[in-house]
Amino acid sequence: LEVVVSTGVNVWSLRIAGQVYNDSWTNIGVRWEKTSRNSGDVGGLEVFINLNLVGRLVHPISTDSGRSTFSPILAKIDNDCSAPVLMVGCSWNYDDQKFEHFFNGIIDEVTIWGKSLKKNSSHDLVPLFYGGYSDSYRNINPKQFKAMLKNIDLENPYDASLAASVLEAMLIPSPTEASLFPTRTTTMPPSTTTTTTTSTMKIPSSNKSQNSSSINAKYSPQLSPLLTKSREELAAAQLSLQDALLSMVKGPSNKLHFELPKNVEIRFSLVAIIFKILSGADEENVAKWKAVFESNPRHEGPPLIFRHLHEYILEYMSVIDTTSYERSTYFDPRTRIFNISTSGQDFVFSAYKLAADKLSSQVRLTYPNYKSYEWETNYEKFGEPRDEFSVPTGMFNDKKECQNLPISIIMSVHNEYRQITPKRRNPFYIKSKKWFLDSKVFIAKFQINLDPSLPNPALLDKCEISPNYMQWNPLRATFYHKQAIKVFPFWSRKLRRKREINPDDYKYNKNNIFSNFRPTGIERRTCVLWNEDFDENGAWDPRKCEAVTSQSDMTVCECKEWGTMAVIAELTEEIPGSSSCSMSYNIVKYIGLTLSLFSLGVFIAICFVSKYVWDMFHLLRAQTSFAWLLSMICMVLSELPAINESINSNIVIGLLLIYFYTCTLLWLLNESHATFKAITSGIINKRFIIYVPFGYGVSLIPVGLAFVLYNSELGSDPLCFISYNNKTKSWFFYAFYALIGTSIILNIISLLNLNTPQTKSTKVVPQIKAQTFGLSLLSLGFLGLNSIWFLKYTYGGKNILGFGLEWGCIFDTITGWFGVVMFLLLGLGSPRFINGFKGEAEKRRKKISGVGGG
Repeated sequence: LEVVVSTGVNVWSLRIAGQVYNDSWTNIGVRWEKTSRNSGDVGGLEVFINLNLVGRLVHPISTDSGRSTFSPILAKIDNDCSAPVLMVGCSWNYDDQKFEHFFNGIIDEVTIWGKSLKKNSSHDLVPLFYGGYSDSYRNINPKQFKAMLKNIDLENPYDASLAASVLEAMLIPSPTEASLFPTRTTTMPPSTTTTTTTSTMKIPSSNKSQNSSSINAKYSPQLSPLLTKSREELAAAQLSLQDALLSMVKGPSNKLHFELPKNVEIRFSLVAIIFKILSGADEENVAKWKAVFESNPRHEGPPLIFRHLHEYILEYMSVIDTTSYERSTYFDPRTRIFNISTSGQDFVFSAYKLAADKLSSQVRLTYPNYKSYEWETNYEKFGEPRDEFSVPTGMFNDKKECQNLPISIIMSVHNEYRQITPKRRNPFYIKSKKWFLDSKVFIAKFQINLDPSLPNPALLDKCEISPNYMQWNPLRATFYHKQAIKVFPFWSRKLRRKREINPDDYKYNKNNIFSNFRPTGIERRTCVLWNEDFDENGAWDPRKCEAVTSQSDMTVCECKEWGTMAVIAELTEEIPGSSSCSMSYNIVKYIGLTLSLFSLGVFIAICFVSKYVWDMFHLLRAQTSFAWLLSMICMVLSELPAINESINSNIVIGLLLIYFYTCTLLWLLNESHATFKAITSGIINKRFIIYVPFGYGVSLIPVGLAFVLYNSELGSDPLCFISYNNKTKSWFFYAFYALIGTSIILNIISLLNLNTPQTKSTKVVPQIKAQTFGLSLLSLGFLGLNSIWFLKYTYGGKNILGFGLEWGCIFDTITGWFGVVMFLLLGLGSPRFINGFKGEAEKRRKKISGVGGG
């Protein structure tokens, strides 16, 4: 091995034997620094073999005459005579004017450093001789890496490449098939192939030969077992690594300085490295992100890295000079298209910068091209995907000042990102608390750039995408599901008991959702877009997306914004049924129900049979009692398995229960209003017919609203009360509170005016006073009962108030006896009813006595 360094005047020549072996990979490092005679520093020529110093020559060699200087000879190897010449694996014969002494081995990588790689008290840069990869970097922690960055100029693409190589060793196992960094070759890549139709354009394959070295990093992941660390330690380590990575993704400081494509290409070596921490296929990485979200569920997580990385890529894409005539590995000056792609363990990434005319001449860009080189490894690893994506191109067709500007587009597909995504969603649209991403994740970002020939930053402010354009030209994606399971929404599923379920039914979600087991079926699939502005740190939001069609194996989505798209599957939630009560509770409850039905039946019969009792007020009371009687019957029916486990019966009984309970409160309000008018205006008769439409007609409004607003949720409640969704039921109870509150207000006004009634008939004053007190107490009773029903139907009454009591059973018992309370207040609390009841009883006694005497 011979190393020669010539300044033209001085020459250092060092020959080493026995250090380079056949059939083995050897790293050769050469370090040279001119010796300073004044300072006495050791300089000269040094040679390293696999990081070991094997030879040193401090002083230059002498000529045959003994002089230390030579006469410079100009070697016309290149037209640019001022540039230094580096020869590796050969030498130049000046006499014959040709190269000779060719090296018989294979040279994998050649790197020229702008600084001397030395070892000092703080840093050892000698390992950087290893270039693209060094196993020793695996021991560097994020804090040490951030300290190293202080001595690196990230604006310099080659210094940035150095930092990327350290990151690569920290995060990614040794490459087994190809280098992460592109290797320059003297052969030109094949020309771009473009497939064009009348409406779509396939994204052109990258200007990269499949046989040449690729930026595509193909790894054989060697998952190390998780260390026995606490959750806090894992989370802290992941966040520290995230912080170190974010310190790398800084865009150019001067966005008006355009660079050659070949200088920007080096920047993309960072993409595959950073995507390592965004991999959902790495078990250790998944465990670390899980620890982060368990420690802080509201942490932004991977979307934070995505956002900074996308900004970094788009900013460097914006300074690529697409007017350059210099061909590079990923830029073709003939088409003016810059196309670079890479892939890794869990992703495939592509970036494009196109001239405006190349973009606007096509209607849509389609992605991906599964035959392109970046899919060589992941196409099979991802299960031979069929997902298809397309993006619009005519965003600025109506803006002349923007039509000549180049466009940058980045697109990527992530196979298992669902494993590390933040578990946050827009709960107003995605109601199920059990959900997961049921597809790959597709990311599309877009940016309009300055014209390199005439940059005008003011134009960018005018080139905003019109929302109206995206409304009719959305991003389209065909996602194939991770679980090809048929969806069974609320209105179509068959509810059955656990004992009736067979394995086939369970597989396809035809199971009973009211039992004590945990269902796993899919209720609905929704197209979503990651919304960074939702809440504090973003969430999956379907507001900008629409599912065009959805089948068991695939969903077609359209989104009206550029961003991160996916499909969410909402799972069937376990809906607990009513808890079984002890025998003592059931006995007391059903005794109360029996007495309530009997007493209210007697009260209604007397009101209609007795001419003495027949008046407007008692007819109103009879309607209240009749409506409550039917409500109790519906409540009893709702507890029968044959009713609540059949979707049709569940809906019918549930709506009847809502209707008759609303009727009860409306007729209570009617009588409160009639009593109020009797005291304040003296109206005591001939108004019953006016209240009938209000009592039985207005009660249809809640039923109609249930159909219009919550059609998909009807029949899903185990107690037959509209829906399993507590928020849905809450709106109805709020309306019930409004009716009861109005009754209470009217009764309070009536009580305050009892001493000055406006009625001219003094005979009815005692009756009005009695019914006012009774109505006031009954209104307060319904206020308490409505609160009991609210707790019962929204929370099942389980341990809501503590004390270890079976509150659900207590609520049922109170409801069962409430009919007796109504009879006491409306019936026995009315002097007119008591007199009428006694009169009818006396008539019946006399009639029986007369028959017996005859």
